Amino acid sequence: MSLSILPQDLIYEVMKFLRVDQRIRISRVCQEFYHIIASLFPALELNLSGGKILPVNLPSFLSCPFLEQVTVLDLSENLLSEENIIAVANCERFKKLEELILKKNEFSLKCAEAFTKSSFIRQLKYIDLRNAFFVWKDVDHVEIGKKFITSQPQDLQNFWYLVLGNCGTEIVPEWLLVGCKEGNSKLHWETQLEFGEYLYHSEQNTSLAIQYFEELGNNPLAHNRAIAMYVLGKIYSTLGEKYHSKAFQLFLKAANLDDQLSYLSVANFYSFGIGIGSDPDEALKWYLKYAENSNDDDGVVAHQIGGIYFEYKKDIPQALKWWNKSAEKDNTEAQYSLGTIYMNGDGVEKDVKKGMALLEDSARLGNSDAQNTVGAIYLEGEDSIEIDLNKAKDFLIAAAEAEDTDALYNLGILAENEKRFEEAMQWYKKALDMGNTAAAYPLGRFYFQGLVAPKDEKKAIHYVEIAANNNSSIAQEYLGDIYHTKESEIYNPVKAIEWYTKAASNDSTNAMYNCGCINEELNNFEMALYWYTKAIEKGSSSAMNNLAMIYYEKKNYENAKKWIEKSVEFNNSYAICTMGEWYIEGLCYEKSYEKAVQLFTRSTQFTDESGDQSICPPAFLHLYKLYANGLGCEKDLEKAQQLLETAAKLEIQEAIEILEDQQSKKRKSTTEYDGSSKKMK
Repeated sequence: MSLSILPQDLIYEVMKFLRVDQRIRISRVCQEFYHIIASLFPALELNLSGGKILPVNLPSFLSCPFLEQVTVLDLSENLLSEENIIAVANCERFKKLEELILKKNEFSLKCAEAFTKSSFIRQLKYIDLRNAFFVWKDVDHVEIGKKFITSQPQDLQNFWYLVLGNCGTEIVPEWLLVGCKEGNSKLHWETQLEFGEYLYHSEQNTSLAIQYFEELGNNPLAHNRAIAMYVLGKIYSTLGEKYHSKAFQLFLKAANLDDQLSYLSVANFYSFGIGIGSDPDEALKWYLKYAENSNDDDGVVAHQIGGIYFEYKKDIPQALKWWNKSAEKDNTEAQYSLGTIYMNGDGVEKDVKKGMALLEDSARLGNSDAQNTVGAIYLEGEDSIEIDLNKAKDFLIAAAEAEDTDALYNLGILAENEKRFEEAMQWYKKALDMGNTAAAYPLGRFYFQGLVAPKDEKKAIHYVEIAANNNSSIAQEYLGDIYHTKESEIYNPVKAIEWYTKAASNDSTNAMYNCGCINEELNNFEMALYWYTKAIEKGSSSAMNNLAMIYYEKKNYENAKKWIEKSVEFNNSYAICTMGEWYIEGLCYEKSYEKAVQLFTRSTQFTDESGDQSICPPAFLHLYKLYANGLGCEKDLEKAQQLLETAAKLEIQEAIEILEDQQSKKRKSTTEYDGSSKKMK
């Protein structure tokens, strides 16, 4: 929200409200209001990011007395010049300034030299220069920077290693490591995480990431050393079983320094015997310590505590106490545990009614184990619970949608009991495809008895693999689809690529495209580009669209335009919709709501060569917002509503939520438009 559109009295009220806690949190502030802010606020933290300070305004701003109270000053994204930055450095009013944020502004060695000579340099903890524009950057910028740093007074060298090591668009890991030594680890925790993740993920330099966090964690003077140990433990825990013991020791050290997340990690390691022998007593000790210092909002820890009391301590009253605490927070696992022991009379007096109520509570909150259990009880009947096939089907289907393979199997039983053998066979096939080996028996029986097809003893359950191994590209691609289904318990992108690659070698364009998609998901952009290019050579407009999106996200707008336009030439409805979004965003193309309306409309009306609809569902939601706001078209609320309803029918979640809001009348439906891009997958 820009303050330039607010009346004067409202600005003043906003100022008074913000002044209560002596913090200013105003982004994108227009330059004409700087003098108002300066005169009204004795602030401690001043956020003026995104404005545009002209040289004519800067002197008056820097002369404001209230700057003596400022501890944090955010001037990021103002496109400040070298002269402006030097003026900030020369300001003598910053008596308490500890942090200066200058992201996306110009910076040079002259600026750095000015700060070195400033009156407040030694009270600064950090200058944030991430994404700054360095006028001195060239081929030898690292050497130039190092020469500057080593020429500084000894007590400022580590400071400049930290600041210039994480500046512009580049990170110099060695500088940050030097800067973090000897207690001078002044990187913000956010930056520490970014740096560690940069080393570990982007650079894939695990050893350097470990070295960095060890420097921080082993330094008794460093802040956040416990968190560094925790993160280091997380890294070691991903490196394989032989490093689990090391991870445990790090978690334990961090826990002994009162890091709460480490309490939980230590408890889990003791509970599940990871990196150390299983020790329920120690696990309980740390779970209780975590529970004492945490709200445990989801009740997960309380459920774990109850489990230890029930399984190992055989202390039923304590188990019930903690499980009830967890269940009160709608923890479905606790509800399921309580329901099970009451249904079975395990340690408590058997109470089928109470147990069933708890199981149904868990099931209705989405616990697939409970959904399957309740469905199975209604399917077979138990004690006072009568058979109810309608309820059984409802609960089992809910569990099956969550990919509970036991539920798929039970749905097969339900259908078979009602002599619906073809449907039963389908349920058994789904169960077996998802790894429920029990489902192999009824399938074999069906084939043997010829219940849905002529008797065929040789027909195997793994017919897809047989077909694929006989070089059927359709079967190979289908196996790729199975392994690429993220909702599936057997989701495996590596195997998916293996089968798609085999299909691609048999000239399957769609398999080439899917290889590109998976590699993109895995952030392997080089291979993604390779496979998208192969698919494009075969005429895949979807690959063109996705390639355009990659270039767009990397801000290579020239190539983004090239490939989106090629995809549009093939009448790809998603590409047409994407182009409409780009006209809204105004980065690739000059902003035009009219063009966007035309493109979105086109992407909702397209039919392919066979006459079937090939539309882009998100386009309906975009059009709803444009017509509702009269952007690029005449405002038409009736048409907007029709478009919204169509988007909801096409399962666009945002449209569904807006309709629900309208129907409930609890709040007005939103019609704000941001033109955000969504990539087709």
